Parts: sequence; C-alpha cells; structure tokens
Amino acid sequence: MRVGYCFVVWLLVVVGAGPGCARDTGFIGSTMKGDVFVQADASDVYDILFVVDNSASMKPWRDAIAQELGGFLSTVMQKKSVNYRLVVTTTDYFADQGRLIANSAGQDIIDKSSPDAVGDFNSIISAIRDSDTSFWEQGLEASRVAIQKNGERFIRPGSVLAVLYITDADDYSCKGVKGVDCKGGPPENHLSDWTAFAVDEYAKFFKDVKQGGRVVLYPLVGTEQSSCKVAMGHRYLEVAKQVGGGLSGSICPQQFMESLAKVAGQLADLGICFKLSAALGTETSLKVFVDHLPINASREDGFYYVSQTNSVCFAGQVPKNGSVIEISYRG
Repeated sequence: MRVGYCFVVWLLVVVGAGPGCARDTGFIGSTMKGDVFVQADASDVYDILFVVDNSASMKPWRDAIAQELGGFLSTVMQKKSVNYRLVVTTTDYFADQGRLIANSAGQDIIDKSSPDAVGDFNSIISAIRDSDTSFWEQGLEASRVAIQKNGERFIRPGSVLAVLYITDADDYSCKGVKGVDCKGGPPENHLSDWTAFAVDEYAKFFKDVKQGGRVVLYPLVGTEQSSCKVAMGHRYLEVAKQVGGGLSGSICPQQFMESLAKVAGQLADLGICFKLSAALGTETSLKVFVDHLPINASREDGFYYVSQTNSVCFAGQVPKNGSVIEISYRG
C-alpha cells in the first residue's frame, strides 16, 4: 500500500511560497516529494501456477516457455533466494478439469529442491496434448478448480501465489447453456446460447483464496498493445485488474518473450523494489526510512535507485511484512 505526500520545508529567507510545498533556496524549481509504503511482500516463498492453452496452434508458445524457464527462474531469483514451486494446468477445462499436468515420471509439482527443475518442468510442458475440446478455452475456471482441488498440495502458508495465463483467446468459462451443449462449437460464435461465470466471481475467489499471503495474476493474452491480430483477453485482463498487483503482456510472437521477462522482473522485485510516484530529480536527494530508522545508500546492504523503473530497491536485509517504508526525494 502506498500513501503519497509532500514535505513542507520551513524557510528562513525565502517567503511568499504560496500554497503547496514551500521551497528553500536549494530547491528552486523543484519540490520535495514523498511516498509511504507498507511492506506486504517480504515472503521468499513463491507458488506459481501456469495456465496454458493446449490448442495445437499454441505449441510454439509452450515450447518457448520450456526454453525460457531457466532464464525466467534466474530473473525471479536475482534479488532474493526464492523458494519456488511450479505447477501447470490447461485452459481446456472440459478435458482436464483443473488437474495438474504430470510428466511421464508422474511429477506434477516441481520445486527448488528438484535436481533438474528446468528439465522436469519442460517434461510437464511436453506432456500437454491437444483435445477435441481445446477450442473452448476456460482458463479462469481451470485455475479456480486447480486451486480448489490441489491447493493444499502446492500452495504454502504465507506464500506469493502467482498465476500466469498463456492463451491467444479470451476466457469462455461456461456456467450454463440455453439449448446447446457447452461443447457445441466455438463459444465466440454463439455467445447468446450459453452463460459465462461472472468475472467478479473470479476476482472475489482470488482475493479470498490467500489469507495471509499475496495473489498476483499475469495474463499473457491479446491486449491493446498487441502487435499481431489476436483476440483480446478481456476477461483475464478484467479479473487481473480487480485483483490488482500484477501486470499483463501480449501473447504476440514478437512480444511474448518480453512479456514473460516482465513477469519475471516483477516477481523478482516484489517486496524488494518500490516504485516512486513521481519522477526523481536528483538521486542524492533520496532519503529512505524503515519504521522511522534511516537506511544507508548501498548496493550491498542498504537501498539503491533503479532509473529504468524509477524505483528504490533494497539490498541485504528486506523490510519485514508490516514495516513502514518512507521515501523522500526531490522531484
């Protein structure tokens, strides 16, 4: 949680500053800014559910996930030693009903202790198969049922639960029908003949499912920024927006790797980096306090500034959950 404020600088010489933040002679043309955050993401325990489209046309994307997982995990772990678990289900709820996909050895949960986590995960991705019902993508329902059925096996208390949706179609999670079977044909071609679960219902589920932990959703779908012709993932994007905290990315071939990298980068930054609400004027103006105690500027054991994201990050000791982080700076 962030609360913005501005600092009032009392002046001995300069007068007539007018409403807002006063300026001293050292801050002519600039204003002291401040952001306050309450740490909620100190956990280094990450449980990650991949919800992957199993349509035959999506195989290149599944191959890309397998190829990039090593880099994905390296990024996630670059700022703290994350204790991760990885599981996979498909958007094909009719065929898989939220089951966790297993490899030929029967593994359906991969964690940091696995001797070959990347290889084991890749063998799970390779086990995904197309089916007669893969055209009816129901990623939201598949993720909900996967968590309801298997959450006790792969979700740990206090963990960050991250859900990645990877599909080139919108969500068509089917609640009921009017005269036709849900499997009767491509759902987008007869929208008036069936009833979808409300997106609000899924948003509430994800908000409630992790008491004492964090849930972040990452739809890698068709977006307004997509560079190719692809269906918009409206329902995935809306649920992610309501849950908050995550980000979306384009599924288009030219953008997918970048989208995946951005997800990894945000997971790496959770609880470590805090984005400033305004542009930083000078880096030397940064002052950081945790529970009112000053923190030194240091890339080894303190704080440092990342210009690419306009964020203050911590090195060494990560502020504990509930800590109040105060950052002042010249805008």
